[in-house]
Amino acid sequence: MDLQIQAQLRQSQKLVMTPALRQAIEILQYNAVELKAYIDEQMLENPVLEYSEEVDGTLRSELESKVELAQDTLDKIQWLSGDGQGYASYRANYYDPDQNYNYEQFATAGETLHDHLYSQLRMLRLAEKDYDLAKYLIDRIDAQGYLYIDIEEVKATFLIDSVSVEKMIAFLQTFEPFGVAARNLAECLTIQLRMKKIDDPIALQIIEFQLDDLANNRIKQIAKALEQSCDRVQQSCDLIKSLNPRPGLAYGKSANIRYLEPDIHLKKIDGEYVIFMNESAFPRLRLNHYYQTILQARQVDSATVNYINGKLNSALGVIKSLEQRSSTIYSVVAAIVDRQVEFFDKGPLYLKKLNLKDVADAVGVHESTVSRAINGKYLQCQRGIFELKFFFPSGVSSAESVKSVISDIIAHEDVHKPVSDQKIADQLAQIGVKISRRTIAKYRESLGIAGSAKRKRY
Repeated sequence: MDLQIQAQLRQSQKLVMTPALRQAIEILQYNAVELKAYIDEQMLENPVLEYSEEVDGTLRSELESKVELAQDTLDKIQWLSGDGQGYASYRANYYDPDQNYNYEQFATAGETLHDHLYSQLRMLRLAEKDYDLAKYLIDRIDAQGYLYIDIEEVKATFLIDSVSVEKMIAFLQTFEPFGVAARNLAECLTIQLRMKKIDDPIALQIIEFQLDDLANNRIKQIAKALEQSCDRVQQSCDLIKSLNPRPGLAYGKSANIRYLEPDIHLKKIDGEYVIFMNESAFPRLRLNHYYQTILQARQVDSATVNYINGKLNSALGVIKSLEQRSSTIYSVVAAIVDRQVEFFDKGPLYLKKLNLKDVADAVGVHESTVSRAINGKYLQCQRGIFELKFFFPSGVSSAESVKSVISDIIAHEDVHKPVSDQKIADQLAQIGVKISRRTIAKYRESLGIAGSAKRKRY
């Protein structure tokens, strides 16, 4: 066999992963939180980068708000300590609901219910024995705000009678959040009505005698028992449902709350959908003019020139990648809106099947680019806030899409004749989505929506 080595010239196209391309890809896939962290890191490393005027104004506004909040807090502290009375004189008779004062103004992020109650207790001038008793009781309030104690044990511990214990419990029940220190649900709801000065004798009767019927929406039975009209009972039931059965749960979770801010807003103006990019999710940067003027100075050493030029080139790369990110996401969203316009007009029933390739072809990019562009990004429209991935279902029968449809159907139902699970299944079947009644019930329950019998209003 004759083996020969030959040199051949072959022309081909290859995508070279340059640092600039790698940076653009990395920035594109960031969500708003990740992008802010990335920009903060870049600005720490590169003094040439700075926010544009629009974002600077936002930052100044946030700073001014913080200053005003600090001054407001200082004013409260001065009021509390100014004449040696402050809160004690304010609470001389335990509590006056007519006063327009809210203890939640003092609540801090992550503050627990016990912390919040202790902060109110410390502001009071109580005898040492009363203070110890109040603290003892607060320690026995659970996370939901309910007090669980053995009266006999408290009497033996503090050598006091039942009247003194009940008096202190009643005192703690004037603390915020209203309903705290209750021993059961009925007492919790009653406290809230009393502290809010709501006079509704029908509501009080329902709380005391008909809570089980209320839980099961048995309005007719309640009306018959109380000899009232269904309409009158419905009003009182609505009032009771507006109260908080677990007042303590508002505390101790601040650090875990994720506040969702949409990246894109979609509004219909003069019959056309217009896309607005959220400035906080798409920050604009610029070059710091000071460093540019340094380069124009005559007496600048070469090391300084090289350093600034390097930082300027790096900053320009970041700015270009951010602009490309905004342009790509805008184009992707525009393509999504164009193909899902019926969803925005009519609701979840009209969500169409859509895949990454459809949008990629429309925008003129690779499917992986579309995937990165929609990753962790959210759109707000008249129908709510949706992750961009929502608009790429495998079909309207996907679980999340069906849940959205169920929620939309129930939101627009006749409250006097709410739709049953079977009727929802029938409506879905009309558009070719075959799902059993049991599956509908499962999805409805996962959304926290009660059955039709409990949703009915009179």
